[in-house]
This record gives sequence, C-alpha cells and structure tokens, in this order.
Amino acid sequence: MNGNILKGFIKNVPQLFEGVREGETVLIEYSPIINSAVILHELILWAKENEYQVVIDDTLDTLAIYKNKMDLKGLNSEILNGIKVVKIGGTLDVGGVIGHLALKEPHIRVKEYLEVALPHLDSEKRIINPVLGFEKLLILSESSREVFTNLSMILSFVSTFRRTAFYFVNVDALEQAIPWALPLLEEIATTVVELGRVNNGLGFSVKSYGF
Repeated sequence: MNGNILKGFIKNVPQLFEGVREGETVLIEYSPIINSAVILHELILWAKENEYQVVIDDTLDTLAIYKNKMDLKGLNSEILNGIKVVKIGGTLDVGGVIGHLALKEPHIRVKEYLEVALPHLDSEKRIINPVLGFEKLLILSESSREVFTNLSMILSFVSTFRRTAFYFVNVDALEQAIPWALPLLEEIATTVVELGRVNNGLGFSVKSYGF
C-alpha cells in the first residue's frame, strides 16, 4: 500500500485500490449507517476497467442487501449481473451464482469453496475478491475455537491463487457480538480502511497498511 494515501473522498477510491498490491487482504470497516455498497460498486467498476476478474463471496444474502442499497442510491446495480458469486448460506441469488455452500465446518467450507470457484477463474489473471458478510460467520460461530478457525481460514487462501481480497465488515455488529475478534481480524489484514462521513459525504481513512 502506498503510504501517501491516508485519507480521501469517494472520488479518490480508485486511487486507494491502485495502491493495493496483488495478494493483499484488505479490511473495509463500516458502520450500519454508512452505505458501503457505494464502495463495492466502485471496486467492481475499477476491476472491470483494469480487466481483472471479480468473484464475490456472499454470506447469508448480504449481496442482496448491497444491491438494494445500490438501487436506492441510484447506482446501476446491473453491474452485478455478470459477476461470479459464491453463496455461503442464504437463499437470494444475485449476480452470476456459480455455487452454493452450506454453513459447514470452516475447513470443509474452504475445500468446497476452492472446488466451486477455481474452475471458473483464470489463474493467470488477477482476481478481485469482495467478501461480504464475513462478520456473520464469526457471529454464528459456536465457540471461540471456531472463531479462530474462521479467522485462520483467511490465511489459507493467500497462496492458493492470484487473489486480492476485500473483506467488507460491519464492525458495530462484530464488536457487539465478539469484541475481541476485530483486533485479530485487523492483525490478519495487510491494509485496514475505515469508511466514514467527510463533509456530509462518504470518505475513507487508512488505519493501517502493511507496506
């Protein structure tokens, strides 16, 4: 991550994305009152302009919520139509769904995820992987051990393919349910971005970065 990029407005988001290196794990932190769907929309636009592959991990119908927020904001939600989507739980299909995974043990889910996703991806091209609703997996964990397993699951993807992951996380929900999980998630991430309001508009600040 380029250390010169610390704060910005929504119009500077493409510059933020450009500063993220291949293989990074980026944590996008937002509160429920922030329309994070705007950032997802910008991320997909940027990826398409650069001819990167996009595959979205949709946990428990979170993408359907993002699509609705795009529509209400006046953004073109049809941008999702051709995007590859792997659903983890949930029943509402949005985008080009390539597979459905049940909420099983994390190590089983990783194996099944790779079996579903890899045949649809070009290993020679960079992959932009927005992950939506990951905090829900943590909140639904039945024990602290399972929380740690879900967190360590992030690392299992790093060397598997040319993936740059963007984890969109509702930090208010996570901190209410499992306060100690967020610092661990931030430690795993190479870049941590916080969304917020700047001069009555949407902005961001980079809390930490690994390069």
